[in-house]
Amino acid sequence: RASWPLLTQSITRNQFFGVEGVFTFPTWPIRAIIVVGAASVAVAYIMQIANTLRTAYRDRNAGAPR
Repeated sequence: RASWPLLTQSITRNQFFGVEGVFTFPTWPIRAIIVVGAASVAVAYIMQIANTLRTAYRDRNAGAPR
C-alpha cells in the first residue's frame, strides 16, 4: 500500500537514480519489483491460510462419527 504511490510517482515524473552523465537508471523497475513481490507474498500467505483452514476442518470432521 505504501509503495504503490511511489511507483506511480516515479513513472509519471520519470525519476532516475545515479549521477547524471556518469550512470543513471530509472527508479520505476525497482519500485515495480517491490510492489509485485509484496503482492506475491500476500497471495502466498492467503493460500497458506486457506490450506491450513482446509486441513484443520478436514481433520476435525475425520474423527466425527457418521
